[in-house]
Amino acid sequence: MDQNDLRTWEAKCIQDESPRCQAACPIHVDVRSFMAKMASKNFDAAWTILTRTMPVPHTLSNICDHPCENSCLRTEAGDSIAVHLLEKACAGLNTKPMRMPPVRSKNRKIAVLGAGLDGLTVAWDLGKKGYTVTVLHSSELPESDILNRFPSGLPEADVQKDFVLLHKLGVVFTRQTWDSTRLEELRNEFDGVYMSMAEPTALELFPDQTRKNSDTLTLEGPLEGVFFGGWANPFSPIQAVADGRKAAVSIDRHATGVSMTASREKEGPQSTRLHTSLAGIDAAPRTPTSDSNYSAEEAATEASRCLLCECMECVKVCPYLEKFKAYPKSYARQIYNNASIVKGVHLANPLINSCSMCGLCEEVCPTDFSMGDLCRSARQEMTATGKMPPSAHDFALEDMRFSGSDHFAMARHQPGHTTSRYLFFPGCQISASRPGHTRTVYEHLCATRKGGVALMLGCCGAPGTWAGRDDLAAQCADSLRRTWEEMGRPTIILACSSCLAEFRETLPDLPVTSLWTLLDETGLPMENSGVPAQTVSIIDPCTARHEPEVQASVRNLLTRIGCTIEELQLSGSLAECCGFGGLQSTANPDLADEIVTKRQSRLIRPAVAYCAMCRDRLGNNEVQVAHILDFFLPLHGPDKLYSGQGPTLSERRENRARLKRELEQDLWDIAPAAEEAYEAVTLVMTDEVRALLDKRRVLDSDIRRVIHHAETTGRAFLNKDNDHLLASLRPVRVTYWVEYSKEGDAYRVHTGYSHRMRVTGTDTLGVLS
Repeated sequence: MDQNDLRTWEAKCIQDESPRCQAACPIHVDVRSFMAKMASKNFDAAWTILTRTMPVPHTLSNICDHPCENSCLRTEAGDSIAVHLLEKACAGLNTKPMRMPPVRSKNRKIAVLGAGLDGLTVAWDLGKKGYTVTVLHSSELPESDILNRFPSGLPEADVQKDFVLLHKLGVVFTRQTWDSTRLEELRNEFDGVYMSMAEPTALELFPDQTRKNSDTLTLEGPLEGVFFGGWANPFSPIQAVADGRKAAVSIDRHATGVSMTASREKEGPQSTRLHTSLAGIDAAPRTPTSDSNYSAEEAATEASRCLLCECMECVKVCPYLEKFKAYPKSYARQIYNNASIVKGVHLANPLINSCSMCGLCEEVCPTDFSMGDLCRSARQEMTATGKMPPSAHDFALEDMRFSGSDHFAMARHQPGHTTSRYLFFPGCQISASRPGHTRTVYEHLCATRKGGVALMLGCCGAPGTWAGRDDLAAQCADSLRRTWEEMGRPTIILACSSCLAEFRETLPDLPVTSLWTLLDETGLPMENSGVPAQTVSIIDPCTARHEPEVQASVRNLLTRIGCTIEELQLSGSLAECCGFGGLQSTANPDLADEIVTKRQSRLIRPAVAYCAMCRDRLGNNEVQVAHILDFFLPLHGPDKLYSGQGPTLSERRENRARLKRELEQDLWDIAPAAEEAYEAVTLVMTDEVRALLDKRRVLDSDIRRVIHHAETTGRAFLNKDNDHLLASLRPVRVTYWVEYSKEGDAYRVHTGYSHRMRVTGTDTLGVLS
């Protein structure tokens, strides 16, 4: 990712866009933060937020004409927030006097002609920057200009408070009349001059000096270094302040020799792309008040009506995005910085590798920001540059290699056929989870489809795609294509939605159809399973979110056997991931488990999944989740429809290998290959040990290899206290350790673990002290 890519990604995320109120405010008061503090009755903090942006705050809080209220999103669900009344209330409710921090003098002098709101804003802003500001006013008292313009609703005491603060900034007020010659003198005497067109004298002297005659961006007039503002047609207090602020920026840049036009596109009112959902928001009227000011209680009540506008639509529905405590724009920057690190800790690796790439964020995002695409490109880059830690995805990629090996992969025409019109590709996960269903469905297809149905076992390549290993995904796709061509280019029937999504991406020209769509058209594999009709929810897999035909077929199949469907809040195009997609469960198992727990807590009805991983991850002895095929082909009878926990990782791999052996032997009369020596090792372990090893991703086959190696080579440590043996083996890039003891002809496993360090010095039998 380069800087241009980063800016493109950041621009897609609108979370940092201003709320409508702040965007409409000419000086961009942070109304959202102000409201949050007012709602919590932290009036001192609220006042700090106001005065951070607002000049002469005691005065302006009384007379601001609040265009923010006209843009308030609350108008679409009740009345707009009473921003003006809350600002006015805050000025009276805060208890800390405003302090002006000392500033270093710039040794530059600025003249301001006119003590109206615009002129005082120039003096306020430049005084805070260290300029020596002289305000020339024509009235007897400088306060008169403001007080005369607002004879009601503006307490003189509040105006005086602001003038005290201006004096603390070193602003000097001088009564003086002027003419055009005096203006030329001021240009020579001062480093910058501001002329307020709110002054009656200014209108007389410069009748042709309109807003159109001044530079739109800088407010500089025909004379260099002289800036104009404060036109009253019609007069707006906040617009006058905005003119003063714009002029102050220009004068500062003019006086210091900096470009007066660069990077000023965010000044003044502007549009905003920020999207805030009103779903679940009830209409609420404005909080009434008995007089013109809110009390503390009334102010807090009114401020609490504020929606505190933000987007965060993706974070609301994605535990992964929520987990890392930010939002996509911030994540894009973190990922960019992560890629820039040559030496040091890559802190964003967990962020990059924990995304399930399910696409839900893109689905709910108003601008289609896809964290999945961002993380996938980051994974590709990390892999290409050698920065991807092996621990992130190695287990899943090894499992993918197993599924593509002779242990599982195969392709054969239907028995008795030499050609095939169809090719059933169940995928590796349903074969691992429900190998019996895989066989029964294949036999059903053979019996009901004319023209021959071939069977192909293997992996679609999704783990390679998810890991950023496009090379492995491409190799898998090439192998699938060659097999498809060798089988006569049949229509491919897919039982797995992840396979369907992967085929659509890597093999888009191959003819594919979903098993569920096919069964919906041709009939069920078993019409009378004995499963009673019931009300269920359907767990749509995230990889089928853009497959409405598949979603409809699943619902049709269940409705046909008498089930009533009660939809989940997040289903269909808004389907959630179970934590398996994107290899999340491999890279961040704790987060994946949190997601499972959260999803399980929302399943108040028995649920049906048509993704094997969704079924196995979400279902357990307490949470009722069945696979759709269980309704037609119950594993343990209709009374045990919801079969609890899914198989362990070891069982999943063994199920695949056994499925291939049994199919080849029973359907094609092919004798199974001879077992490798280590496969004869018989293991014994408790359920607790098995669960621990499964969590650590140490498979039974790994344990058998270690024990067989130790027993045939004598390389192990002996603990004389309990006669346990500790042995290790590094068959690939991982070193496995197993603590075991002999138990008759079997071996009892006490524990095991793995790591990626190389271990030396274990060539002979040792004693573990």
